[in-house]
Amino acid sequence: MSRDENSPQRALKSAYAMLCAYWLVHVVAMHIPLGQDPNLKKAADHFDKLVHFAFYGGFAFVLVAVWDLRRRLIPTTWPDSQPWRYALVAALMMLHALIDEVTQPWTGRKWEWSDLAADFAGVVAFLTLWSSCGERLLRRFGKGA
Repeated sequence: MSRDENSPQRALKSAYAMLCAYWLVHVVAMHIPLGQDPNLKKAADHFDKLVHFAFYGGFAFVLVAVWDLRRRLIPTTWPDSQPWRYALVAALMMLHALIDEVTQPWTGRKWEWSDLAADFAGVVAFLTLWSSCGERLLRRFGKGA
């Protein structure tokens, strides 16, 4: 098999590795105990919603990007419309957010509904961003592959 024929498989493996790495960093970051340092708690309270927004939005962005890359490299007959994909990614992300919030108290952090709202807002914002520029990014990526 030539290098060019193997390139899509390598690209997809790299994308899966990136998705797994993002998930691992995400889970660890969302469960780091804040300890008793009042300055750390104050900083965490100040930026907590922004972190939730960015982490969950970024995770949704990477997840749908990997999904779309896979669709581009490995055509399928499975019904796979864009709204359906986005709804499924949003549902998976919200399930993950709920599990995240339920397990945070185990590490000394708090359950907060406002964290779920920030998570959802990030998912919607980043999926909207992908819907407007994702195809262009994949086309540009495809030229270099």
